[in-house]
Amino acid sequence: MSKSTRWLLSASLVAGLSIFSAVPAWGQQQNPAAEMAAVEDLKSKAFSSLRLGEFDKTSQLLDEAAKLSNEPSLRKMTQWLAEYRTKQQFVLEERQKDFDESLERIKKLTDRNLVKYSAGELEFAFIHSVDKKKFIVEPWVTQLLDRVIEAASNAEKTGNLLQARSLYGNLSAIEPTSSKWRNKVSEVSRQISMLATYTPDLVEEQFRTEATDRRAVALILDPDKAPATQPTEEAVQSAFKIDWKEMLQGIRLDMLVEAIRNAKDNYYRETSYTELVSGGVDGLQLLLNTKGLERTFPGLGDADARHQFLQTLSDIRLLANDSNDLRMFSQSLRALLESNRRSLKLPDEVLIYEFANGAFNKLDQFSAVIWPTDLAEFVKSMQGEFIGVGIQIREEDGWLTVTSPMPDTPAYRGGVHADDVITHIDGKSARGLTSSQAVKVITGPANTTVTLTVRSPDGKVKDLPLKRELIKVASVKGWSQTSAGSWDWFVDSENRIGYVRISTFSKDTSKELSSALEQVQKQNAKAVILDLRHNPGGLLTSATEVSDKFLGEGLIVSTRTAQDVPTSPPAEARSTPDDVDLPMIVLVNQCSASASEIVSGALKDHNRALVVGERTFGKGSVQMIFPLANGSARMRLTMSHYFLPSGRCIHHEDDSAEWGVDPDLTIDMTPEQMAMVNRLRQRMDVVRNGPATRPIDLPAEFQTPEQQLLSNDPQLSTALLLLRMKIAGAPLM
Repeated sequence: MSKSTRWLLSASLVAGLSIFSAVPAWGQQQNPAAEMAAVEDLKSKAFSSLRLGEFDKTSQLLDEAAKLSNEPSLRKMTQWLAEYRTKQQFVLEERQKDFDESLERIKKLTDRNLVKYSAGELEFAFIHSVDKKKFIVEPWVTQLLDRVIEAASNAEKTGNLLQARSLYGNLSAIEPTSSKWRNKVSEVSRQISMLATYTPDLVEEQFRTEATDRRAVALILDPDKAPATQPTEEAVQSAFKIDWKEMLQGIRLDMLVEAIRNAKDNYYRETSYTELVSGGVDGLQLLLNTKGLERTFPGLGDADARHQFLQTLSDIRLLANDSNDLRMFSQSLRALLESNRRSLKLPDEVLIYEFANGAFNKLDQFSAVIWPTDLAEFVKSMQGEFIGVGIQIREEDGWLTVTSPMPDTPAYRGGVHADDVITHIDGKSARGLTSSQAVKVITGPANTTVTLTVRSPDGKVKDLPLKRELIKVASVKGWSQTSAGSWDWFVDSENRIGYVRISTFSKDTSKELSSALEQVQKQNAKAVILDLRHNPGGLLTSATEVSDKFLGEGLIVSTRTAQDVPTSPPAEARSTPDDVDLPMIVLVNQCSASASEIVSGALKDHNRALVVGERTFGKGSVQMIFPLANGSARMRLTMSHYFLPSGRCIHHEDDSAEWGVDPDLTIDMTPEQMAMVNRLRQRMDVVRNGPATRPIDLPAEFQTPEQQLLSNDPQLSTALLLLRMKIAGAPLM
């Protein structure tokens, strides 16, 4: 496999300078055999450069070869390279422009001592910088980072948690290999979650303050683009606030005891009651230290009650250090509940819930209890089907916006169109509702009705009563939707290059992929792009089945545990010799996780495909589901870690330098590019059952969504270039 290279703005591309020694001119005195040898030498060097992502050098070498040879394939290759470089020239220049503009915005903000808002611009500049290592050590950058760290700490101390999380998030993005800022983001996010659950009005107050401040900042940076007015009450409030009493309904102490015992006995590494109790105590101390919760729980504002309960927490921590058995753990929980009833008087459900959050935070972010009120949604997410109306939605500017109605669903038949904004659900404002909250409200029992009030892009508002029914979610998609509602599977019909995108790994993914590949092969495909970007993973069995379709015999993935406990699924998964034999490129990015990493890593390690994009997320842990309280709750517990055929562990441990799947060719994308590509992708996924969707502001020469997407997606256009070159004779794999 070729080593990774980063696709960044290069002097050779911008200035058009030669980056290798010129090849001597060949005169008529050169004999045919020598000319043929020279052509083959130039081609060999060109293809080596191509595998390294050195597209300028490849182009110039092939240009020289084409002058000495009449091979049609060379003319095609040079033409494709020229088109590719022209498209990427535009994208790279836009990137440099964004970087320069961000430096100007940073100066404006720092000149006015608005450090807390310059942090976002600093992250933007870091992401768009050509040499990140050099950028991060520039004196003015290190000085500004120190001020951002101070601002984040002050925001946390004063209870401005929304601002603190934003600043810690900026720091985490700038220093991605450090666990310090990720841990701070996690801690502050837990506190915000507490406020949003128990005192949502306080979060709305902070949101209102932040919105007002950001409007003032926008006026400084660009008065023409700043909001004309202050945010309205509707802009910061939602009718669908969390009812914490309903959310915690059914939580019982025996569920927590059983979950802790399962963790002690079955977690992938050795843990102890001491560690878990310590984490639970940390979780309750975080509850006590979160300012504002006393509005809902007055006992938290009683100094004597707090002192009494904190003393109990201290005693329990000492007891946990001295003893490590189930009896100690049970005594600790009973003591906590009794002390709380005498002092803070929090509902038992709150105490159990927050203790559990703290305890399992000691393990990893994927081990948790699925409480009774969350159980139905959890089961639904694992099945790939649900009872609803059939719309894909996204959050945009605080509103729920329709990405696309699904074919032959109540939403499709009822008149919901792409880019409609859902303003109300059953007459209640949907402003500020998250996608996950919306799912809970819109889905429901079959044959019941939900009324969506939608505002179309032209401003028309209408009420649409829709009857819920069983919706099956397809996980395998093609290049674009046809007018008949089926998929066009070819990104390049002339060269017969197929395109298959897997959005998640569900129980039906393997069957759906088989159908897609059958259609691709029947239509004489010569190569295929497998797009796993933004795929969060799913079922391990689905990942191994997908890998097996492309691999002959060999190891796909193995699971290992740090202690001798049963693992499920089996320790190894191997392929069988019935693979689809087409040249392949797999696209991944930092949002490709879990099952996506298994597939891309196995295909890379077996030299079956080139992997293009960015290093994957690093979610390489295996969870097992344990029933709690006779099935009325569940526990998701990490049992082992995934290892690729090469022996590399996928999982991203704290402060580790190696994780996930490294691409053979690293092509990075900025957030703006990814946002643009997602918008274009959504347009191509739309079933055209209504008026045209909003136009996207792009250069006039890129007219169709397909052209726009290829011109703004450097990862996809690179994959397409490489496969075209492969089909024309370049030995890439």
